Amino acid sequence: MKRILICFGLFIVFCVPYIVSASLEITEIMYDPKGANTNHQWIEVYNNGSAPASIDALKWRFNDGASHYLNNKVDFSVPAQSYFILTGDKNTFLADHASFPGTAIDTVMVLDKDSGNVSLINDGTTIDSVAYVSSLGASEDGNSLQKSGSSWVASLPTPGLATVPDVSNQNQVSSGSGGGSSFSSSSSSVIVPKKEVAPPKISTEIISKNVVISGIDFKVDQKTTGYSKENLSYGRFIWNFGDGMSREIPNQNSSFLYRYDYPGEYLMTLSYFQNYYGSNIDATDKMIIKVIPASVVISSVGTATDPYIELENKSSYETTLSNWVLRGKSNSFVIPDGTIIMSGKKIKISPRVTKFSFDDLSNISIISPSGEVIAGFPFIDIPTPAKDQNPSQVINNKIESAPRENNNIEKTFPTISLGKKEKNNNVINLNDIAASAGDAGPRVSWPVFGWIAVMIVALSAVYSIRYIQNHKHHDEGLENPINARDIDIIE
Repeated sequence: MKRILICFGLFIVFCVPYIVSASLEITEIMYDPKGANTNHQWIEVYNNGSAPASIDALKWRFNDGASHYLNNKVDFSVPAQSYFILTGDKNTFLADHASFPGTAIDTVMVLDKDSGNVSLINDGTTIDSVAYVSSLGASEDGNSLQKSGSSWVASLPTPGLATVPDVSNQNQVSSGSGGGSSFSSSSSSVIVPKKEVAPPKISTEIISKNVVISGIDFKVDQKTTGYSKENLSYGRFIWNFGDGMSREIPNQNSSFLYRYDYPGEYLMTLSYFQNYYGSNIDATDKMIIKVIPASVVISSVGTATDPYIELENKSSYETTLSNWVLRGKSNSFVIPDGTIIMSGKKIKISPRVTKFSFDDLSNISIISPSGEVIAGFPFIDIPTPAKDQNPSQVINNKIESAPRENNNIEKTFPTISLGKKEKNNNVINLNDIAASAGDAGPRVSWPVFGWIAVMIVALSAVYSIRYIQNHKHHDEGLENPINARDIDIIE
């Protein structure tokens, strides 16, 4: 009997103070962080006692609907009046909250973003348990749920720090003299206004890039949720793309491809009708889509020993080249998914990757996934021939390669001036003049007509002189006979 009393006394001395002075409670819950939930959810646990709390990893569990071990079954201790964090990935938590002063413990954590129950269990006994619903707040808005007395409020996260002031016991309003009102409160009581929770509603959201390239297909999707934030795939979805096109999608919740043909800014809108045959819009969303021209060019190519291809992005935005095609003279290369050229930057693609030969570089095109030719290389530039140079030699022998943009192949055909044909005598050939005039077409110059006029005047003068001489001989009785040597054959 004496031994029993001694054992009971030792139990009272050593165990009871520990149980009373070490008590763990859940004080903060981040169940629906802004953005991705995986590995970003966490709960804060506080030791509100005056003694450290030793955690036996083989006995303690975290429960979020299923029971999970803590920290890979490694024991740890929580100092009095201190916090620790349970999270799905402590490295992610510490990256999100670099100023956290305490200990972060790994466990499996999958918290429902609409409602749930989280518990701490020691050797089968529930130490603390908290139920939450999204109507309390902190639903993907950057806030967390924090314990305030016996209540929970939504506020900015404070992992490892004291929670918001106690608002469970609100100050009472009493009548004062003069018919006015006064607040009765203790010096330590602070009133924190309760966050108003918006009533549940149906919402829809457009999911798309807001900067796209004209003529290139891009992915468009949407997320529509009901009153309990459940995904809605039924009803009627009407899209308007702001470029004169619209699309109606009934009874489905899938993505699709769209393409703007011209650069500009377009307002894309989505209207959701829960009742397919109804006329009332239950939710809408809109997004401004900036459409820019394709500004990726082939800025240079390599040599016979290194036939690389250099691409340049001349736009002010980064451009994704996923599944674009480089088409050479004999071979083609599909640019892998996820390839991006930053604004104003260049990338070189090695022949080791493309398997292109130098012969392929003689005619290259960049082709979008939708089959549109974006740019090519090279274009042909035919220079103007020198004064004494044969034009055909210039065209056949001197071809300069240079980049081209937007598939516009430029060819310059110079006007070739052959000059005036020279002869070895002073005889003016009228046939040559006529031929020259016919060849020149509308370009025949006034000096040619001047020569023709001179010829006409000269012939008229010769004819007049001969005519006078003939009549003179006739008047003189033909005393001097006509000699054949006196006759000139003019034509």
